[in-house]
Amino acid sequence: MAMKWPWETFGINAPHSMPTENPPKCHDARAVLECLNLEESASACVHFYDSLGRAVVVSDRTPPSEIVKMASRQSGWDIDVYPASKLSEMQQQAVQDFASLDSVSDELAMKLVDQGYFSFDDLSVINPEFLSKLGVSDMATVEAIIAEAEIRAQPSKN
Repeated sequence: MAMKWPWETFGINAPHSMPTENPPKCHDARAVLECLNLEESASACVHFYDSLGRAVVVSDRTPPSEIVKMASRQSGWDIDVYPASKLSEMQQQAVQDFASLDSVSDELAMKLVDQGYFSFDDLSVINPEFLSKLGVSDMATVEAIIAEAEIRAQPSKN
């Protein structure tokens, strides 16, 4: 059996024939790791967050940014690679940040982080219907949460 190049996993013939449109998203962690030249192991895994189109790769080895960009194009995911300690730190900070918003409980903050929202930038572009599905009952509260996230996402001007 002939060896497959990582990009062939996604049905692409060669890197120069990358599709210009968004390719279908592949939920195959092994294929994403192969594109990044990483092996699936206890120290390398992939978390897919459909609502953001994000795949977070947890690995102690960080591939070069060119490889990550190519893997993102090939897989259809916006890929971020973090060591486990950095991801855990980001998630804890995000829970604290989100819980500081009016109308966001600790429980909702944890649900948001579980869905891959790690920053106010992420939260500012959330689909309002998705936020409702996470337990925010009225649309006025949904809109208020998004508006406050948009304000906090903007860099402060001194």
